[in-house]
Amino acid sequence: ACGKRGAIERHARPPAMLSARSLRKASIPPSLLSDPSPGCLQPTRLAVHVNGDGGSCSAYFASGCRVYKLEISMEEEMLSRGKESLLIPINAQVISSSVVDRCPHRSEIQSVVLAEGEGVIAA
Repeated sequence: ACGKRGAIERHARPPAMLSARSLRKASIPPSLLSDPSPGCLQPTRLAVHVNGDGGSCSAYFASGCRVYKLEISMEEEMLSRGKESLLIPINAQVISSSVVDRCPHRSEIQSVVLAEGEGVIAA
């Protein structure tokens, strides 16, 4: 009663996976944000956009009632790996930082989403 009934086909190729090219760690300048909200550590309050030339990226994050933008250098596309291929972040240079100009919020912002329209990125 052994047959192909319980056989598993192993020829199918897994779907293509995304792989990291770089992992950066940037410090928020105290002049931009001296007292961050405890909620700003939530992953929904961060959005990243790699700029067209790939030499920098823009990181948008929410803290309290405001959205902030950091321009981060991406000059070296190097990955550093530790034990069991764990990615180790590389310290990055902050090129510029600012508060995103938008309508004021009365309550704490819960999430940040980027939308592109006519060549403009909006947070």
